Amino acid sequence: MVQRMFTSSRFCSNINMIETIERRRFALLCHCAKKVVVIIMTTVITIMMQLQVSAADDGVYQMTEREIRMLEAVVMHEVGYCSRDSMIAVAHVVLNRVESPLFPDTVEQVLHQPGQFTAIHNYYDQERPVSAQVRSAVADALQIPDVTGGALYFYNPGYMQDGPVLDWFESLETTLVFEEVWYCK
Repeated sequence: MVQRMFTSSRFCSNINMIETIERRRFALLCHCAKKVVVIIMTTVITIMMQLQVSAADDGVYQMTEREIRMLEAVVMHEVGYCSRDSMIAVAHVVLNRVESPLFPDTVEQVLHQPGQFTAIHNYYDQERPVSAQVRSAVADALQIPDVTGGALYFYNPGYMQDGPVLDWFESLETTLVFEEVWYCK
């Protein structure tokens, strides 16, 4: 009887070890799949940006100079130290909101919506002066088609705590994952 208990215990131990290995393999597979998706999406964005097709019917988004400066300030504060592609993607989220019936009709109104783009303060206090790279990326964003798949929101889950806000973001349709930022609608 003692011998059987020892064998049974050893059997359970082996099963636990196999389950642990399988969990690790699955986690590694998920990690690799995420990397592949990021590489594919980066390639797609780069190709789309190289097409240089107009974004609106008449070739440009209609904005005031003040709205362009506001958009530049928000992009600078949100992703000014990230890649040019990220700058363009964030600018497109704002422009998508202007086009959406769910949001106001101007860039200024979209950027000033309560609880949305708190980075609009950068327009007023210039905490982070807008770089030439951001100005150029925003100018390009106004001339090319949306690279986000119609995204109206973006977030980085690495900077969010578990809770209702993260749950809400995760309930949305993800249109793009790029540089650890999720774009969704």
